[in-house]
Amino acid sequence: MTHSTRRTFLAQSAALLGTLAAGFARAASYPEQPIHYIVGFAPGGTSDVVARQINPTLAAKLGQPVVIENVPSAGGVIATSQLARAIPDGYTILHTSNAFLTVTPHILKVPFDPLRDVEPVAYLGSSVQILCVHPSLPVNSVTEFIAYAKANGSSLNYGSSGTATGNHITCEYFKRAAGFDATHVPYRGAAPAIQDLVAGRLQFMTDPALLPYIESGKVRALGVVDAASHPVLTALPPLSATIPNWNPPIWSNFISVPAGTPAAVKERLYAAFRDVLASPALRKKLGESSFLVVEMPMPALAAKVKAEYVTMGELIKAANIQVS
Repeated sequence: MTHSTRRTFLAQSAALLGTLAAGFARAASYPEQPIHYIVGFAPGGTSDVVARQINPTLAAKLGQPVVIENVPSAGGVIATSQLARAIPDGYTILHTSNAFLTVTPHILKVPFDPLRDVEPVAYLGSSVQILCVHPSLPVNSVTEFIAYAKANGSSLNYGSSGTATGNHITCEYFKRAAGFDATHVPYRGAAPAIQDLVAGRLQFMTDPALLPYIESGKVRALGVVDAASHPVLTALPPLSATIPNWNPPIWSNFISVPAGTPAAVKERLYAAFRDVLASPALRKKLGESSFLVVEMPMPALAAKVKAEYVTMGELIKAANIQVS
């Protein structure tokens, strides 16, 4: 190495070390500006409600404003793409369903790699899918509904919050497990689908956000789409009581960041969400929206997403679930 080459090498090394040091310093002082909190769902759905109930305490915990933006799309494609393109500095985060990363890429062509471009950080919990029908249907149990659906399947429509979303996959799984047919009608979010169920334009659907409509009598609940009875909805039987070998997908909510986000930033976000969700009052309030808070370490969350990517791919292929 010549003297001038060595000088150039040392100068480049010093510049690189300076850049790294500046990056570490910024990560250590994170956050220093407002955080863009993308919610990949339309306003009014369970995930949106969870995000908005968390938000005030989260902002106080982080010491910066947290600005929520709803970015609904089929299977979370637009929201996840927006996150994957963002600067990995912790100032753009995504409130996602596991379906965005483990279901959508198996059904739709997406401009991101779900296991390479996005990093799960903070697990929030899971929402219970409630099977509901319009009150005009002459059924009062899951058994009666399945019998009715087998006799009238060609005239039944069910709604979802979008193609490849949790309630779309849940209903497709339900149809195949119970042996009936029905037409899928995708919406841009759960709220408009629920309004059409209430109006009788849909005959059934599953969603956590149906709970207030059950209580008001606008829809009739038949059961919960869990393998066991649900601690929030103890009066409703699980579908496993009717359907043999029932093992439905469980739809989780968690926070993700762009790949390459500094470890110190991810740890700060993880700790902030963990502390916010430790509040008994907040857990109770979220439970009233049929959302169960569950804590999960960051490595376990990453492993969960990777494993579900494989199992959901197998389920989708076996059930021949396609865009409708």
